[in-house]
Amino acid sequence: MRTYCVDMDDLCDTIADRALFQLCTIKKKYPEFVCTLFTIPNRTSDETIAKFKKHPWLALAPHGWHHTRGECLTWPAHEADAKITLARARGIDAPVFRAPGWLINRATYETCRDLGIVIADHSENFLAVPGTKVYRYNDPAWRSNDVTPVHGHLTDCATDNYIGGMLEDGRLTFADKSEFIWPWDASKEVWTETA
Repeated sequence: MRTYCVDMDDLCDTIADRALFQLCTIKKKYPEFVCTLFTIPNRTSDETIAKFKKHPWLALAPHGWHHTRGECLTWPAHEADAKITLARARGIDAPVFRAPGWLINRATYETCRDLGIVIADHSENFLAVPGTKVYRYNDPAWRSNDVTPVHGHLTDCATDNYIGGMLEDGRLTFADKSEFIWPWDASKEVWTETA
């Protein structure tokens, strides 16, 4: 049996209907499929959130706030806390956070740690913050060893891993009898006080 952890970036109103259709197509073929959708809070209406929350196999997680490049590099702790808490209150409440472009500061790492939220970071953009739990899809040392990560985008701005292209070329084809898990189940606490 193969274990997959699937996540997609950039859920927002403009692509919501198409994305839900594409995700439901995968679910029909793989009944055990689950997927974390990194959601742009300021570009996603309560109506869209409610539509996706009807599907318990989809988890909505915050992906910055406006989805501007580097926005999470400037957040002081109180702003990170306020934005993540507001996103959670709206239903974007999966216990994992990804900054747009993986550009994130120490205060946001610490806020996520203190709120019990996993940081989905990148092998080229991360900070060593003690006590944080990390899911790093592109570095096997920083996630559960037996997990096959699948990372993509719901918007076609990403030409190399757009969900439409991934469906066409077979990158969203999974092994028979596959198991699917969430990023927080594949995460590791990677930094300790002595690290």
